[in-house]
Amino acid sequence: MLYQRLVGLLDQSLVATEIRETAATCGDCAMSPARRGPRAKITYRPDLKCCTFDPWVPNFMVGAILEDPSVSAAGRAAVRAKMASIEECSPLGLRASTKFQRRFLRKNENEFGNREDWLCPYYDRASANCGVWGHRGSVCVSFFCKSDAGARGLAFWSELGDFLHLIEQSVMEECLVQLDFSPRQLSELLPLIDRQTHLGRRAWPAITPAESRRLWNHYDDSEEFFRKCHRIAGALTARDLREILGEAGERALARLNLSLDRRSAAVSARRATPR
Repeated sequence: MLYQRLVGLLDQSLVATEIRETAATCGDCAMSPARRGPRAKITYRPDLKCCTFDPWVPNFMVGAILEDPSVSAAGRAAVRAKMASIEECSPLGLRASTKFQRRFLRKNENEFGNREDWLCPYYDRASANCGVWGHRGSVCVSFFCKSDAGARGLAFWSELGDFLHLIEQSVMEECLVQLDFSPRQLSELLPLIDRQTHLGRRAWPAITPAESRRLWNHYDDSEEFFRKCHRIAGALTARDLREILGEAGERALARLNLSLDRRSAAVSARRATPR
């Protein structure tokens, strides 16, 4: 997984640390009504689980999916379907429609995990699992409904999600810089993946073919573009990544390691407590 390599460039010990979670079970949904019982306030449909979400896939990860022959047919088909959409495919990567994002950000507490029309486009129904598992994004890597370490465990996963998102966005932007996108072009594109932007408008203005070519900086082959992004990300060195992330990356990594220590302490305390 590319994220493991990128995180390993910054802190190999973090990647080498074995982090097991037994309370959150994807194969037998821990949030299903059968597992949680009749009095549970929030449950997930076991056939949907926590996969009722349409995640952003950054440009370099789209390229990783296209380069990986082990990606399921369902996952590959979903990626190509997104790439065919002017609204959902941009040089930033693949995103959910504005309509979906607005509705999701205003969701009721019982809609997540239960709305079949929100099921992730990359979900492989045949295997009842993620169709792009090895290349899933920061939200999916870090989402746990439960943790063996309780609240401190969930706090760790939240910190990891923030750290991976910082890497995602920073490396995505670096790919565009290396492919000759200007700061002005970046500033035009970034609102596409900004949550507040989607809350503030009903839809994006229709994009004409000419406007699309301009946004793409006249790259006319999105598949080759994403493959180039993957090659750029794969060639980054530790020094490159530290420069790209800057002080924000150093602070985020420090918070993550502190949170990991707290999680480890919580796990140890739970194991030492008689039950």
